[in-house]
Amino acid sequence: MSQSEPEIRVKKNGKWRRIYAEQNGQDISHFWYGPQKIQLGDFAAVRVAGIGGVATDKAHRRRGLAQSVLTHGLQIMKEEGYPAVGLYTTRRIVAHRLYRHFGFVDIFQRRRFYKLLDPARFIERLLLRAVTDYPQLQRRRVTLRLHIDSRDPINVCIEGPAVTLLPKPPRSVNLVLTTSAQVLVALWRRNIRLSYAESANQLSWDGDRTLYDMLDATLGVEPDPINEE
Repeated sequence: MSQSEPEIRVKKNGKWRRIYAEQNGQDISHFWYGPQKIQLGDFAAVRVAGIGGVATDKAHRRRGLAQSVLTHGLQIMKEEGYPAVGLYTTRRIVAHRLYRHFGFVDIFQRRRFYKLLDPARFIERLLLRAVTDYPQLQRRRVTLRLHIDSRDPINVCIEGPAVTLLPKPPRSVNLVLTTSAQVLVALWRRNIRLSYAESANQLSWDGDRTLYDMLDATLGVEPDPINEE
C-alpha cells in the first residue's frame, strides 16, 4: 500500500501553535511555539516566539521533515510579526546543527541548579578538598562556624588532614562565616572566592583575619591539571 506525501499543518491550542507534518493521519514530525518575552532591565521587554517540543518519529527520521516543519513554522511566525525566535537546547544533540542552519545563535548558557540536601556533609567535603589542596592549613587546629541561609549553624574542626563535623558548639571558634547555599556551590565549582563573595555582599565573616585570608587562598586554589579527569 502506497503512502501519501506528508502535509504540513497547524493546530492551535490557546496561545500556542503546533506545526506538524501529517502522513496518513499520523503526526510524524512537529514542534510547538508560543508568545514569550525577554526582559531588558526593569522597564522593557522584547516579545519573541518560544519554540519547544521539537521531535520526529523514529521511523521517519533522516527525511528532512524537521527542516520542512521548521521552515513552514518560521514563515508563519514572521507573518505574525514576531521580531525574534528562541529556544533552549544543548550543543550535544544533532538538532543543534539544524538550528544553526536556520540562523539560530547561542546567546547564553543556561545555569545548573543545585539543592543541598545535606549542607553539613557538603561543607565537610568542601573543606576536606581545601585542606588537601592547601597543606599549610593542616599546620594548625581550626574551628569554624558556618551560618548557611536560615539553617542551624554548622560547626567544623580542621586538625591536620582531617575535617570533623562537631555535634555541639565548641568552647571557642576561630572563624565565623555567614553565607548562602548558592555561594557554597560556587566555591565548590571554583567560580568564586570568599573575598569576591564578601565584596558582593553575599558573605560576611568574623574572627581570625589571618585564617580568613588563608581559607580564601585555599578555596581559590586551582586543581592540578595532571590530576583532572
